[in-house]
Parts: sequence; C-alpha cells; structure tokens
Amino acid sequence: MNKTQVWELFKINLLYANPQTTMQLRKKNRQDKSLTRSLLSQYVLIAVMFAFMYGLIMMSVDYPNYPGFFTFYCLMFGLMSFSQSISILFNVFYDSKDLKDYLPLPYTQASVFMGKFLTVALTVAPFQLPVFVLFGFTAFRSSAAPIINFVIAIVLGLAFFFIILGFSALLVSVLVQSKWFNRHKSVFTTLLMVIPTIGMVAGILYVNSQQTYVYEGVLPDQTPLPPFLPFHMAIVHPFSLGGILSIIGIVGVTGLIFVLAIKFVVPRMYNYASGEYTPVLSEKASKKKIAYRSLNRQLMTYNLSLIKNPTLMLQAFSSIALIPLIMLINMMTSGFNLVGISADFWPIAFVIGVFYSAFTINTTSIGSMMISLDGDNFEFIRSLPMNFSDYLKVKFRFAVIVQMILTGLMVLIISLVMQANPLLIIGVLLGDFLGTYLLSCYYFYRDYRLLTTNWTSVSQLFNRGAGTWGMVFIYFGVLIIGGLVTAALGFWLVLTGQTLLITLITLVIFAIITFAVNRHYQKVFWSQDLLN
Repeated sequence: MNKTQVWELFKINLLYANPQTTMQLRKKNRQDKSLTRSLLSQYVLIAVMFAFMYGLIMMSVDYPNYPGFFTFYCLMFGLMSFSQSISILFNVFYDSKDLKDYLPLPYTQASVFMGKFLTVALTVAPFQLPVFVLFGFTAFRSSAAPIINFVIAIVLGLAFFFIILGFSALLVSVLVQSKWFNRHKSVFTTLLMVIPTIGMVAGILYVNSQQTYVYEGVLPDQTPLPPFLPFHMAIVHPFSLGGILSIIGIVGVTGLIFVLAIKFVVPRMYNYASGEYTPVLSEKASKKKIAYRSLNRQLMTYNLSLIKNPTLMLQAFSSIALIPLIMLINMMTSGFNLVGISADFWPIAFVIGVFYSAFTINTTSIGSMMISLDGDNFEFIRSLPMNFSDYLKVKFRFAVIVQMILTGLMVLIISLVMQANPLLIIGVLLGDFLGTYLLSCYYFYRDYRLLTTNWTSVSQLFNRGAGTWGMVFIYFGVLIIGGLVTAALGFWLVLTGQTLLITLITLVIFAIITFAVNRHYQKVFWSQDLLN
C-alpha cells in the first residue's frame, strides 16, 4: 500500500466531505496544507468537546468496581458510533459519485479503500473519543499498575474503534447486496440510524437519572453486558488468566474483521461502483404499472421520493424531536404536568407554538433544502415547458405540509402526555403551524439563494451559510427571546387577567408579521421575472 497515495486520497475525501466549509476556508485564503490543517483542526475540536462533556459525566463512577456501568457506557458510545458510521459509510463508499473515477487511475483498491476509511474514521472519531476517556478512567482507578493498564487501555480503545467501524462496514456491504435492502433502501437505512439514536438518548437520560445515587454514595451497579466485559477484564486485570484470554479474544475479533473487510468489503465496493453488480428485483416489481396522475400529484410523489434519504430523515427527526423528548422525559420523571394551567393562557400557548417552530425549523429542516434536493434534475426541470414558479410553489407547499405534520405530531404528543387543556393544545398547534409557514418562507428562499445541485451527500446541504455555529447561535437566540416574551406575557396575564385583550394584541401582531413576510417574499422571490 502506497502511503503517499493514501494520504493524498484522504485529503481529497476530506475536502469533499464538506464542500461548504472548504469553500469558506478558501475564501479566507486557506490553501493546500493550511486548508487541510484547518479542516482537521475542526474535527479535533469537536472530538475534544465531546470527550470533555462526557468525561465530566463519567468521572464520578469507580469503573473497576462497576463493570455494569462500564459495559453500559461501551454500549451507548458503540451505538452512537454505529449510528454515525452507517450513514457515513453508505454515503462515502456507495452513494458517492467519485469512486468510479478512481478505477482507471493507478491506485490500488487498498489505497482507495484506506483513504475513504480514514475519512470515515475522522468523522466518527468524536463519538469514539469518550470511549478512550472511559478506558482511561478505568485504567487509572485499577488497583495495580495503572500506567501499564493505561497503555493497554489505549490499545484496546483503538481495537474497540476498529471493531465498530469494521462491523458497520461489513453490515453495509451485506445489506447493499440484498435485493430487499435495495427495494426498501430508505426504510432499512433509516431504521439502522434511528434505532441506535433512540437507544443513545434513552441511555443518556437513564444515566442522568442515576446521578442522584452517585452523589448519595449508594450507586447500584447495572447488569454487566457480556459482549463488553472482555474490555473491562483486560483493562482492570490484564495479567490474570481472564485478562489474557480477553486480550487474545479482542485481538482475534479485530483480526477477523480486518480479514473480512479486505476479502469482501473492498471487492464488493468496487463491483458496486463500477456497475458490475445490479440488484435483482422481482419481475412483479419491474412490471408494476403506474396510473395517470395530474401534474401536481406527480410532483408531490416526486418530492416525497426526494425526502426519503435516510440521513435527511434522521436529521429531521433529531431537530424536531430529540431535545423536546429529552425535556418531556425529564418533566415526566419529576412529576410535572399542565393539569392546573387554565385555558386563559391560550395566547401564551400560541406564542410558545410559534417559538417551538422557530426552535425546530433550521438549516437542516426539509424546507431549507427542498430545491437543492433536485440535484442534477434541477436544470432539466427548469428547461421543461412549464411555469417554473408553479413548480417551486408545489415544492414549497409540500415542504410546509410535511413540516407541519412532523412538528404538529410532536406538539400533540407532548401536550397530551402533559395533560394540557384542549384549548391550550389548539393554541400551541396553531402557533406552531403559523411559525412553520413563516420560517419555511425564509428557509425556502435561502435554499434558492444558496442553491447547491452538485452535492454527493445530503449532509453537505446542512452546513451552508452560517453553518453549525450559526445554528447554535440561533438556538440560543430563540431560547432567550422566546423565554423573555413568554415570561412577559405570562406576567402580564397573571397581573391583569385580561385574556381577551392579550389575545387580540397577539393575533394582530402576528397578522401584521404574516402580511409583511408574504409581501416581502412575493416581491423578492415569487416574482415571475426572478424564476423564469
């Protein structure tokens, strides 16, 4: 294997992994080595932040005496890495459009594979670095030879990292060859990402609920998970018979995964990229007849196919449901509910619905990339003999409806679980629908301004414009402003009791905002001259 080739291929994949970030750095005159260093430093910074965050959570447990908690964290971080690596591996190795370009070039299969694999490893590293922290805590708190145990822990951390990535690569490779997977690709891939993500969230909430026992000094251990016990035994008692056998077993599993990857994953990857492998679908599916439908219905069906991308579906689920679910579970465990909240607080519920939509609709929502999802089809569709403005209006309506359904279901679930008054539920739903519409106007127009049709992975569309840090500032801004406005309205209502007056003022203000937003985007975007 040529190390120079591997390094160059790694740098190329790193540049194309996030083209928006690469472009922003190039505008700052970052070139060649400076550009590569800047990209690497961003991933390193994220990894350090993850390690610090989870390190603070994990440092209170004496892991040599708590193998159950040790294996529990191994499972949690393994699920996080597995969920991340599934989508990255599928996008980099199978959905990417550049792999076939390497075939005629003088690169070995092993070099191309290693270049892409290192890129995947760098992307997944932030979710794996807490494992090294966990292993390090366990090594230093072991009774004998903590320094030697620490060195062993580092090696075992690398083995754990490779086993997770290798297992994910093998699973993706097997699934890609399955006709069931190719027929229901979006469903399978979404389940593979969503299920571990839900498990991860549940695990974090469970660990947080156990912190009270930690502070009281009566923490009960969990039931150890057998697949991860060899790592605990190898770190705490590396020179015992059980520790030596554990190390031999871990090395054996790592070697087996390496051999399987070389023998099966790499060749299948090349066969898939070169078109030598084509999944065989049933004759019944190939002969399925499609009835005639109106243009609008055909376009709606086409748009539905665009959002079936597993990465997009997972991101949409995360942005809409993840934080609200965490807050909901915390409120449920603390016994909090909305039974005593009067229907007089209807205008406040309406405002909360608006701010909830502002919190959940962002640069990763469906409306913010609905046009760019057309990809290579965009220019072709624009050249067709139809009104392009009408085409975009169909896309906009589709995005708004889908977003309203997703956020509305989440709001309804939270309201019902919290036993809110029916009028409050109606108020928060109406506020959410209005906020969804207004914000979709902005993000849909933003997608047109930042139009990207040459993306190779949908995740590249998430970081356009201000990117991740901009989204973080928006989150905090919405929380602060929303909290202040809601508190002010609540104080006013409690102080005066003028529900009708506050309702009228609230509705008038949002009616003016809606009129202004419609007029603005009609002028700057929906005009016939701009779109044709």
